[in-house]
Amino acid sequence: MEAREAGEIVVEALQLAEARLRGGEDLAPLVVVERWAEFDVESFDQGALSEAEARFNDLIAHGPGNETYAWVHLERVDSGETVIVIKRGLPGRPEPEAFIQRFRSRRGPLRRFKRIGELKPVSAGEATAQSSAP
Repeated sequence: MEAREAGEIVVEALQLAEARLRGGEDLAPLVVVERWAEFDVESFDQGALSEAEARFNDLIAHGPGNETYAWVHLERVDSGETVIVIKRGLPGRPEPEAFIQRFRSRRGPLRRFKRIGELKPVSAGEATAQSSAP
């Protein structure tokens, strides 16, 4: 699935994650709010995954009906691989949609960041069920 098919907020969230990973930075958890085709980004500390998740869940439960939300973070799956996880919360839907994007991290000047495959939709609990702390 191409990111465009998942919605503008997923495209924006994936681009934010890619920009940080391409630059060799760690990807700290992000919450992205789409309001009237504008994006606001809330960054969290590297170890504040549960805080970012709580903020995302609070926005889904109590946010206005004209906003869409995304929570972006890295998770390590059973295979030992780390993936970009994007969860999208839509107005009126308590259960977020989840997507994962595989990638190869940057390893020096000759091994740049690279997406592997396409964005893959998964059940909201699937990525978390397969993960362990990165």
